Amino acid sequence: MPRRFSCALLLLCCALGVACGSDVERRVLRAIVELDARGALAQVAADDLQRLSKSSDATVRRMADFYSAKRLLPAQRETVVKRWKGLLGEEQPGTELWALITLAIGDSQRQQDQPDTDAALLAYQEILTRRPQGLPALRAAIASAEVFVAKGDAAQAAKAYQWALDLLERDHYLDVAKAGISAEALKQRMTSLGPRQDKAKIGEDITLFRRAEEFRLNGDWLAAIRVYHELMQKFPASDTIPPATWGFGDCLLTAGRLENALQYWGDFVVADPAGPWRAQAMISLSDVLLERRFDLVAAKTFIDKAAALYPASLNSQVAGWADMGYAIQQRQGLLAYIDNRPADAIAWFAKAAQCNPPRSYRTANGSVPGGLDQLIDRIRRGDSLTPPAVRAGRSETALILLLADIHQAVDDLPKAEPLYQRVIENDRSWIERVANSTGDGSIGSRLLPPQLPRQPVPRLNPTPAQIAWANYQKARIAHTRFEFNKAISAYLLVADDYKDSPWADAALVRAGILYFSNRRKPGEALTCFTRVVENYPRGEEAQRAGMYVGIIYAWGKNHAKAKAAYLDYLKKYPQSPYAKAIAEDLLPRTEAQLTAAKQ
Repeated sequence: MPRRFSCALLLLCCALGVACGSDVERRVLRAIVELDARGALAQVAADDLQRLSKSSDATVRRMADFYSAKRLLPAQRETVVKRWKGLLGEEQPGTELWALITLAIGDSQRQQDQPDTDAALLAYQEILTRRPQGLPALRAAIASAEVFVAKGDAAQAAKAYQWALDLLERDHYLDVAKAGISAEALKQRMTSLGPRQDKAKIGEDITLFRRAEEFRLNGDWLAAIRVYHELMQKFPASDTIPPATWGFGDCLLTAGRLENALQYWGDFVVADPAGPWRAQAMISLSDVLLERRFDLVAAKTFIDKAAALYPASLNSQVAGWADMGYAIQQRQGLLAYIDNRPADAIAWFAKAAQCNPPRSYRTANGSVPGGLDQLIDRIRRGDSLTPPAVRAGRSETALILLLADIHQAVDDLPKAEPLYQRVIENDRSWIERVANSTGDGSIGSRLLPPQLPRQPVPRLNPTPAQIAWANYQKARIAHTRFEFNKAISAYLLVADDYKDSPWADAALVRAGILYFSNRRKPGEALTCFTRVVENYPRGEEAQRAGMYVGIIYAWGKNHAKAKAAYLDYLKKYPQSPYAKAIAEDLLPRTEAQLTAAKQ
């Protein structure tokens, strides 16, 4: 899935002439957008829309067509939706206009005489799946919540409201008040869902399981083991026992008891022949053997066993097997990729993509590739996810980073991030946690199988290039999650502590874009871009950074410096892919601004 930045980055697009027409056209469009937000689109003059529909700028024309069609609602709903779907075919998925059109299609499906809420929800989720920003995304999140409320799905509604609140808290929206959106109102709506959930009769077994899972996920494995043990003693026939048994094994692993975890999960495979958690144990065994023992053959053995279980259990329609089938086939592809069998990797990844459709989804314009589909395409092209400088280091560390890169490529970030962190810390946190968790006589300690000693955690001893790559990839994960301050810190760490790494200049450019577009700090952004131009003048990133230097000066109305930056750029990089835009658009526009200022 392509990564995007906030709507503030549209300033850069506008400066390149990509997303806007003339000043007059922009003013007319802003007026139309404001009238539409107030529900007064009928007041828009038909002549204005007609003039905009003849603009030399394609985006302006499509926006005019969008609003021209919207004025026909509700009388000609089917005609309007058909025109909008045609516009989607011309618009790049993921842009703000694309989100606006998709949102309108979803809203129209809810507002017709016989509402098609499922189709509307699909449109809203299609927007959110791309992690966009801007008011259309915010409205899509709120609309999704409203649909889930109508369906009686309080849990999903709460998630959608939380998504909307997260968007608001990122502070990308300058005019949310004008749009009639209140963060306080959203919080009240989400809170109102709580009592209905709290009043539901949740059994004590589920309560115990949730508590144990919370302890496990927060790293308090001793507390988790105590609660898991209580659950198993009180409710041996509960449906929560299989996942709790798997969780217990995960705690053993966290406690440094690798051999015990392998033995425990192995016993579980024999004891739970019916459901998907048996396969989950095999997947966990495979992951541990690969990530801790670096034993590709043994890891493949367990995944093959899980794969042998999958077809029969799927036919019995056991709950949970669809997701498990995805995990099994994704691991098969991963192991084939590591083993340098690209054809087998492609075949397995293709099966995994079919097994879990939400990772690939459709729009009115056809299929949009998910993470797996993009990974398949890269393998076909012979592209390596992990750079040669990273793979050239110690083989065990290279394997860990290769695994992390694959998990990140298919958007399995919870699996990728700890692997990057393991390289960064060289297992220090693991070793210290195990060293400080010796038995203290508690029930948690007594429950740990005593027959095998703790296994030492192998140190990876990564090279500086491998540590730099792990930090760079962690920054990209934070960026994807909209954790912008965290992403900036990680990018700058790469640029400051690993200046000679191949990713230092790219890290500075990404940090600069985040400073400018998401943190609204043009000064810090300018510093980042200038460092790239001065310190890495021959790299490809310098060509982007040099253009951004001029754009930031122009954005701050320092047109003299912008002109100087553009002229210097054209002298240094006459063959750059950005040179034409600078020579034909940015530079003339800046010179016009200078001339106007002198008059």
